[in-house]
Amino acid sequence: MNYIRLLSAAALTVLITAPAFAGAATGGVVGSLPRQSGSIHLAGMTGPEKCTSLEKQFDGAIKAHAKAAKAKEAKLAREEGGKLCAAGNADQGAMKIEQALRDIGVAPKN
Repeated sequence: MNYIRLLSAAALTVLITAPAFAGAATGGVVGSLPRQSGSIHLAGMTGPEKCTSLEKQFDGAIKAHAKAAKAKEAKLAREEGGKLCAAGNADQGAMKIEQALRDIGVAPKN
């Protein structure tokens, strides 16, 4: 009888702890999604700070990429993104500015 209890307890322990070990072996929590590169979630920044950071990135990069195929569209997207940021729509504005950076061949810095 004690043998059955011991075996049951061991099996239950394995079933309960297996997901935790699986997460550790894969480098993360089971079921978590990897962070996407280029996302607007700039670590530790508020919405307006994200906008400011991305605006500075674009304004510095456009000089070197002024002849990019989509430079004109990128400038318009940057302007629209800046207006969205100023109107309090930081997430939408930041996404526009990130797209403007990509249009000129620059990866947004996180």
